[in-house]
Amino acid sequence: HGAAAFPRLVELSPSSGPIEGGTILLLATAHVDSELGLVPEDPLTLTAPLPSTSAYRCFLGEANITATFANGTVRCTTLAFGAAGAAVPLHFALNAQEPVGPVAPFVVYERLTASGATPLSGPTHGGTLVTVEGGSLSNGSDPRCRFGSGSPVDETPGLDVSPATFDSQSNTLQCVSPPALGMSAGPAELFISLNSQNYARVGSVVFNYTSQL
Repeated sequence: HGAAAFPRLVELSPSSGPIEGGTILLLATAHVDSELGLVPEDPLTLTAPLPSTSAYRCFLGEANITATFANGTVRCTTLAFGAAGAAVPLHFALNAQEPVGPVAPFVVYERLTASGATPLSGPTHGGTLVTVEGGSLSNGSDPRCRFGSGSPVDETPGLDVSPATFDSQSNTLQCVSPPALGMSAGPAELFISLNSQNYARVGSVVFNYTSQL
């Protein structure tokens, strides 16, 4: 007989999120059974944000958060945090009470306050280096720029999203504009994310895609 295979956490994505919560966490796991639940009378069904008979939980710091499980992945959504700037320990549970490890650190960052960007125009084929200014742009795990409107929480970045990098000396984000959707000239609202999921508008900034000469 081989050694027993114990449930464990393999990977957490994303590994950071804003202080206001609303980040959808995906916990890749191993050796976890599906369809685990609680009877409705069990007091452990009392969890946040709503009571649930799911036996899956995310323990994020002191928070006990309802979770679901499918295809080897535990899924839950962060609640608002009391403070930012530190890593909060994350575990998950299969019986709504006993944490399963190893622990994964989740970094909480301040609410984004991006205020401006330059330049504010570029060709429809993309390739313009854009610098975003503001505060609280550090502590991200996967910064992105989005050149167009969309959901504040976007798990699947589209073609209007490009990777960004944080410059600690200037406290700015830099990203390269992607090609305009449909290669069409016109305005695109500018958004940024520090975890490739939770997006915030950069003030009232509009990036104008211009026709090629």
